[in-house]
Formats: sequence, structure tokens, C-alpha cells
Amino acid sequence: MKKTILLFSFILCYTFGFSQLHSPNVTIIDNLSKYTQNIHSGRNKSAANPKNCENDTVEYARLKGSQYQVVSISSGYALGQYYDAPDSIEVSGATFYGWNLSSQDDSIQVTVSLYKSGIDTLPTGSAIRSATFMVDTAFNAGVLSELRRSVAFSSSYTTNEPYIITISSSDSIRVGIVTNSYDNGDGAGENIASGTVGGTWYSCLNLNIGGAVLDCDVLLEPHVSYSTFAEFSGPNCYNWADSIAFNNTSSPLLNHRMYNRYIRYGIGQYSYYWYMGPGTSTLYGESPKFKSLSPKNYNARLITTMYGYKFGSGCRDTAYQELLFQPSEVGYIADTPFCSGTVGVVDAFSSGTVKWYDSPTSPSHFYLGKSYVTPTLNNTTSYYLQAENYQCKSSRKEITIPVALTPNNPTVIGDSICLNAQANISASSNAGSIIWWTDPIAGIPLDTSDVYVTPSLSSSTTYYAEADNKECKSAKRTLVYVDVNASNAPLNPITELDSVVCINDGQVTLSAISPSGDPLFWYDVPSGGSSISSGNTITYDPLALGNDFVYVESFDGSCASSRVQKKLLVWDFPSLDIPSLDTLCTGDTLTLDFTNSFGSVKWFDSPVNGTVVYDSNYVALIGLGNSTDFYLEPYSLGCVD
Repeated sequence: MKKTILLFSFILCYTFGFSQLHSPNVTIIDNLSKYTQNIHSGRNKSAANPKNCENDTVEYARLKGSQYQVVSISSGYALGQYYDAPDSIEVSGATFYGWNLSSQDDSIQVTVSLYKSGIDTLPTGSAIRSATFMVDTAFNAGVLSELRRSVAFSSSYTTNEPYIITISSSDSIRVGIVTNSYDNGDGAGENIASGTVGGTWYSCLNLNIGGAVLDCDVLLEPHVSYSTFAEFSGPNCYNWADSIAFNNTSSPLLNHRMYNRYIRYGIGQYSYYWYMGPGTSTLYGESPKFKSLSPKNYNARLITTMYGYKFGSGCRDTAYQELLFQPSEVGYIADTPFCSGTVGVVDAFSSGTVKWYDSPTSPSHFYLGKSYVTPTLNNTTSYYLQAENYQCKSSRKEITIPVALTPNNPTVIGDSICLNAQANISASSNAGSIIWWTDPIAGIPLDTSDVYVTPSLSSSTTYYAEADNKECKSAKRTLVYVDVNASNAPLNPITELDSVVCINDGQVTLSAISPSGDPLFWYDVPSGGSSISSGNTITYDPLALGNDFVYVESFDGSCASSRVQKKLLVWDFPSLDIPSLDTLCTGDTLTLDFTNSFGSVKWFDSPVNGTVVYDSNYVALIGLGNSTDFYLEPYSLGCVD
């Protein structure tokens, strides 16, 4: 319910038998000092400063004031001002500003009280604390320093709930109480002042004087003391690539407009100074974000400063927390495979310290560091690496170091040939492949094969064979000698150098001819050995899939030609599960897919000869109108089922 408080013009209300609140037409001058908006250097803040803040007088209403006005109280009429208590507040008294409006030189007793606040921010219950003060008629030109009056309660009251300071009088003579300007709306719509009309409390925005809503604050300033504290938490094991957001759990008083004047000034961020250490930027604010430029541990420090109204330099507290970065997952570089019988170097990389373990669950590491020289390795070996930064750890990562068998020095077979023939020299080792050279140490490789066919040679020549198993090389290159005698070699036989032999076809006949009509001799070794057959043909019986070799040379009675290598690929047709009957409904698609098999399938329209309809290992039959017979023939490289 809205009440109307009248000035002089509302005399009609006198007919109801009570007096209204009155606002005398005077000028109030604020000659009291105000602390400036001084931002202290963080370097001067430390935990050595006390966090128990000295007694303060909450001048919240005065600092809100653009100007000041007066509302008078008398018997049955009082004023009140609401205050939050976001944390434990000890209230010991209050300051108000006022004088006796009597025309006589006398004093009037006023009572300053402390009440709990109801949910409507109005006094509720009985007064918790009260103190009286005699107010004289000295106006003293309306300066606040002369109108200031202070009272102390007989005992302080500690609360963490909202409270209200009131001022009242039981005398009919009016006492003027200073407020900030309701004409200018200095109350800013907070509605935290209150007043009584007819003994009933009303919020200020439900009252008016001379038609002006009482949007103001009463300069009833509690005397308070409290403690503030700095407290925060940061992330455990922070990711240095992300910004760090702190959880600031410091004293709520630091961020309250009624107790921290910097909040009232709009610069409350300067009550929080964050220091990460040398070389880091200055951070202010309740919850700023910090971005690290590298994986680094920080001893994060929060220094809070409470800028009260009566202690300009503020009271401070400091909180610390060690911020540890989360090490990155371990990666590694190694020139693998390592060669058996040798040591190798594995270089690990992570932002943390790298520990090496011999199992995924081993409690103790066997090596600490980022570069590890292995012992002599003969088999593929696994290590388990974990990066640590104190208690911040990456996952334990398995790395496998492949070890290739170091081949033995090759065993070689040379050749003896006639002039201008090609030699077949061969070499073998226990692992890897054979590389052929003309130099025992350097040079350019000639070929990689078990058998090297030389160019036509006119003089005896040496070659060198080296075994290579995944770049693990034999200890040395082995010399291979080709002896060339003075007799001229006959012409080489003519034959197909590469042939496909189907294993299911059984024995096949291989053929060759001599351009000069010399007899031909067949061998199963590239050089030396005994002939296994003679003549222009030889019967070959394929026994296993894969590559096989036979050799043929012509002999003129005194000299042999080059021994020509004939490569035989023993192959087979694909074995496929082909249904004898498939049913296809009109409009359906029937798919036969043999793409996971080697070879392909020919589709014929006749069991013998006929036309090839499809030649593919994937066929989709679409739109067949009648029952149709197909004859499927799997094949691969000329080997036909």
C-alpha cells in the first residue's frame, strides 16, 4: 500500500490528527573527505598484511549522494537504512547526521537501533541493540562534519544476515536527519531506505515528499568490523595450451557494494590482484583468465584488498596455489629397425619428464630422461613411457622397437665363362637380400638379387656381394670372382625368359634353341653344377606355387655360352564357390561378387566354346526376363579351372 508523505502544502492531512514527515528547506554541505580511487601496486601487497580489517564506518549512502537533503523525524516517525551481511559482520554502533529543529536552545533525545531485516527489507521483531543520543539545535551552516553524531551500542552484535539501522524520537519536536538526494534519485531504485507513517514501516519507494518519491538513502552508517580472506582454486594439472580459469572463493565482502568502496566506484576488479611470477602480465579481476605461453609450473598468488571507507590503503590477504601443467603424451623418434647385436638410441619427447618402464604395470622406472641408449638388442623389444610433472602424469604409452636380424656375410658362388659370355654369380645369407657391388666399400649398387647376371665379359672380373636385411647389413662385402678364359663363347640360347606354369596342368615341356646349332644343356643352378638334361626341350614338373628357375646354355665342344635364366611362375586358377542355381524374381538384382579372390571369372553362354558374356569377378544381373543358363570359368594368369 502506497502512503503519501506531504510537505507544507499538504496541510489538509492535519485534519486527521497526526503530523507528517517534514523536509526543511536547507542546504547540506559535504565537507568530509573521501578516499580517492587509488589503485595500489601489486608489488606492495603481500600475505604479511593483516586480513582482520580495522573498524570501519559504512559510508555507502554518503558516497552515493550527488546532493543531500533532510527528512525530519518526531514522535511516531522514524527512518531506517538496510544493509546486507554477506559474511560475518560485527556492528558496534552507528553514525548519523542531524540537528534539533526546535526554535528553542534545547536538546532532543533520539534512539539509534539495530533490527533484523524482514524479507521486505523492513525492520522486523524487536530491536536487537539500541543507543540514545541528545541532539542539540546547532545547525552550523549545514556542513556534515558539524552535523555528524555517533553512538555506540553497549555491546556489539555479530550477524551474517541482513540488518537495518533505524533512528527514532519520542519527542514531538522534529529532528532533521540527512539523506542523499531524493530529488535526484540518489537511492538508484535500490529501495533500501524505509520510514514510518503512523507507526507503520514502509519502503522508501512507497513514500513521497511533496510529490517526489523518496528514492534516497538515509545517512545511517553502521560501525562495523570484519575479516576478509583470499581463497581460490585453479585446475589440477592444467593444459597449458588452454586459458586457466580460477574459481575465486574469497570473502564475499570484497565484492559487495556496501562494504568495498571500489565496488561502489565501479572498479572492484582492483580488489583482486593475481601474480603468477616473474615475466607474467598483471592480472586484475575477480575471475580473470590466465594464458601460459609454455608448459610451466606456477606458484599462483591472489592478493585481495578490501577498500573500506575509513581505511584508505585497504586490508589485505594472500592465497597461494601451485599450478602444475599436464605433461603432453609421450612421442618418440628412433631410426628403426635396430640391427640385432647392436645398441640404439630412442629419443622421447614430451613437455614433462619422461620415465621408462619395462611393463605397463611396473611400479618403478628403470630410466629417467628423454634420450635412452638401449642395451644390445637381438629381438624386437617394447618399452613403456610415461611423462610426469610431479603428480601430473600422462598415460603410460607402449613403444615397440623393431629389431632386424643382422645378416651373416654372404656365401658366394663365382663363375667361369668363356670370352664375351655373361656370368651368373650367386650369393646367399641367413637373412635379407643380396646387393651387388663392384667396390668392396663404396660405389653404386649394381643389382639386388640372389643371382646376378653380369654383362658380357672380356676379362676376368671381381664383384662383391653384401647382405641387407631392412638396412641391417652384413659386416663386410664378400668377393665373388668371375674367370674369363680366352676362348670365345658361342651364341646364347633363345627361349622365353618368363613363363607361367599352371600347377594343376601337371608336367609341361620347356624349350630353347641355339642360334648357331650348338647342343643345349639344362641346369637347376645358375653356375657350375651338373646338367640335368640336354637337348632343345626339358620336361618340368611343377611341385609348389611360387617362382622357380631353370638355366640353359649352348656348348660348342670347347666353350659354353652364357647360362640363360628361365623364370617359371607356378600358378593356379582361383577356387571359387559358384552356386549351380540362383533364383531371381522379376525386378530383382542378382550379384555374384568374387572381388576378394584373386583372378577373375568368365561368363559363357555355352558349356563348350561359346561367347563370353561377362569377364569380371563382380557381376550384377539386372532385368533378366527369362530363365537363363550361364557357364562360369574362373581363371588367373592363364590358369583356367
